[in-house]
Amino acid sequence: MFVWLVTVRAADDRSAAVRQLLESAMVPLLRHQPDCSGPELAACIHCAGEHTYVAHWPSEEVVAAFEASPAYNSLTQELAPWLRVPPKRELWEVLTF
Repeated sequence: MFVWLVTVRAADDRSAAVRQLLESAMVPLLRHQPDCSGPELAACIHCAGEHTYVAHWPSEEVVAAFEASPAYNSLTQELAPWLRVPPKRELWEVLTF
C-alpha cells in the first residue's frame, strides 16, 4: 500500500480558487478511481494557501497510470497558473509489522 501526497501552494490572491478546485474537482476525481482509497484534502493551519491532497493506492504503477490520465493532467494544468510554486509530489510506502 502506498500513500500519495501532493502539496500545492496558492499564489497570494488565488487561495480560495485553489481550494475550490481541489474540493470540487480533485477530491471527487480521486473518489471515482477504483484503486484509490481514502482521498482527503488537508489545509495547512500555519501556511495560508497551502493544501495537500492525500490518497492510498495499491501500487506505484496504479499511481503512475492515474498521474498520466487525461483527467488528472487537465486538472493539474488548470491549477498550475494559480500556484506560487510547482506541486510537491510524494509517494510513501506503508510498512506493516
